[in-house]
Amino acid sequence: MSSSPTTIDRARGVLLGLAVGDALGGPLEFMSPEQIVRAHGAPVDRYLGGGWLDLRPGEGTDDTALALALARSLATGRGYDADRALSAYLDWYRSEPKDIGSTTRAALAGAAEGRPPGEVTEEFHRRHGRSAGNGTVMRVAPIALRHLREPARRSEAARVDSKLTHFDDHAAEVCVLVSEVLAALLDGVDPSELTAPRGLAHEWAPGREVAAMQATSDRAGHVGVALAVASTALLSASSFADGMVWAINLGGDADTNGAVAGALLGARFGETGIPREWLEGLLVADEARGLADRLLELAERPAGWERSSETPRRRLSSLRDGGTALEATLAPFRGRLEHDPKSRVAAELLIARSGLFREGPMLVSHVPERDALYVHERGYAFDDLEPARCVEVCDQVRLMLGLDAERCVGFAMNGLSRFAFEAPENAVVWGGPRFDVPPLGIEQGTVGLIAATARLLLAGLRTPDRVRFDQALAAGESEEAIELWQACLDEGNELARYALGYTLLNHGRALEAKEQLKQYSSIVRSNAWAWCYLGQACEALEDWEEAEYAYRQAITATRAGAHDTDSPERLAELLRRHRAG
Repeated sequence: MSSSPTTIDRARGVLLGLAVGDALGGPLEFMSPEQIVRAHGAPVDRYLGGGWLDLRPGEGTDDTALALALARSLATGRGYDADRALSAYLDWYRSEPKDIGSTTRAALAGAAEGRPPGEVTEEFHRRHGRSAGNGTVMRVAPIALRHLREPARRSEAARVDSKLTHFDDHAAEVCVLVSEVLAALLDGVDPSELTAPRGLAHEWAPGREVAAMQATSDRAGHVGVALAVASTALLSASSFADGMVWAINLGGDADTNGAVAGALLGARFGETGIPREWLEGLLVADEARGLADRLLELAERPAGWERSSETPRRRLSSLRDGGTALEATLAPFRGRLEHDPKSRVAAELLIARSGLFREGPMLVSHVPERDALYVHERGYAFDDLEPARCVEVCDQVRLMLGLDAERCVGFAMNGLSRFAFEAPENAVVWGGPRFDVPPLGIEQGTVGLIAATARLLLAGLRTPDRVRFDQALAAGESEEAIELWQACLDEGNELARYALGYTLLNHGRALEAKEQLKQYSSIVRSNAWAWCYLGQACEALEDWEEAEYAYRQAITATRAGAHDTDSPERLAELLRRHRAG
C-alpha cells in the first residue's frame, strides 16, 4: 500500500505538532491564564523560551524528548517492543534531563536499578494512591504512526507502553484512545465523527469553558485533563494555530496539553497547516520530520514482511530483513544484557555466527570500550584518516570522505551512549548523507537514524568485527593471531589488514605481509607505521625500489603529524648499502 501525500503531511504533522505544542507551552507551565496575560501582555503565540525550566526559544521538555525516544525505538523496523522502548527511556533518563515527571522518574529510577517496571509502578501507585498522570499520553503518538495499519497491535502497544511508567489503568485507556484517534485522523476521518468509549466520554471534548476550568484545577496534570483540552482543541479549532494558541494559554500543565493537542491538531491539519515560523523555530524539526517519514514508511509496508523469530542462516533477501533478524537474535537476551556479562558474550557470539553483519556495502563497527560507532563502506578505515578526508559536522560526529575527498562514504560517532540526538546543535545528523545499512534494517537512513538504531539494538554489545579484533589482540604474535586477524578482516574491518600485515611480517611471511600492507596503505595513506612495515617487507623480498618508496612515504606521513617511526634510519641504511654495492 502506498501512502498519499496527504497521509505523509499528516504523519509529519503529528510529531511536529507535538513538539511545537510542547515548545510553545513549556515556558507557560504552572501559570494561570491571568498570569500569562499579565506577564506577556496578550495570549502567547510565539516561542518565548524561559519559564521555570529556563528553556531556549523552540526547545521542548520531557514530552518531546520521550516521544522522540519512543519514535527512535520504533524506527528500527520490527515494531513496538517494551524492552527496547524502556531502554530508550533509560538512555534519556541517564542523560540528566532538565525535568522528569514524578511518576515517570520513580519508574525509570527503579528500572535503572534492574527492578521490573510493573513492580515499581505498582509500588508508587499504592504509596501515593494515584498514577494517572499525563506522562504517558504525551509520548504515545509514535505508536499510532508505526502501527497505523495494525489496530490490535496499536492498542496493545499503547497500553503496554503506558504501563511501563504508570500503573493506573486510566492512563493506559487514554493512551489507547488517543492512538486510535490519531490513526483515524491520519486516514482522513472527520473529527466530528470521532467518539470516546463510555468510560472516557466525560473527558472527551467537554467544550472550551469546561476544559479551561480543568486545566488550572488541582487535577491539572491528570491524564483526563490532557484529553479534555486536546480533544476540545481538535474539535473546536478552525486551524492548527487557533487550537494551539487556545490550549497553551490555559496555563497549568501547558507543555503537555500543548503536546497532546499538537499531535491531534497536526494529524488533522498536517505539517502544511502549522505556521511556518513555528516550524522554522522548532529545534527538533528535522529529527521529528525524519522520524515521521520513517515510521509511516514502515507502517505502509505489506503485512508479512517481518520474518520469524528464528536466527537467520541464509542470505538476507532485503534490507528490512536485517533489522528484524538482529532483533530476533537478541530477543532471548533482552533484560539481561546490561547486568549479565555472560549474556553479553553469548549474544555477541550468536550475532557473529549469524553472519548478519557481513551483509551489504557498509561496515557497522561498535566499540563499547571507546563508546564509539563506525559506519562506512567496506574497504575503508577511519584510523589515521587524512584531515582532508575527515569532516567534523558536530562535536561527536565526523564524516569520512572517499579517496577522492569528495564523496561521503561513512561516519564515526564518539560517545554514542550519551549522544543527545534531540539537541539543536546536533540537528545536522538528521539531514545530509544517507546510507543503506542492512544489518540494522535501514534503507537510506541518516546518520542520526543509523546511530540511534545502533544504540537501541546493540546497547553495550560489540559487533562481530570487534569481537574478532579483541580475540586477535589477546592472541599476541602467535600463529592463532594470524587466523584471527584474517577473520576480523573477513568481517570488513580494514584495520585488521594492517595488524595482519605486521603479524605476518614478524612470522617471516614477507610476501603475504607486503600484499596486506600495500593494500592498507593505499586506503590509509597517513599511517607512518604501515608504510614502515611495508618497507621492511619489501626489503626482505629484496624489492629495493618499493622499500625506498615506502620509507619515504612513512617519513612524509610523520612530517604531516603521524607517529614517529624508525623509517629515517632504515632508509639511510638502505641507501648506504646501495651506494656500497
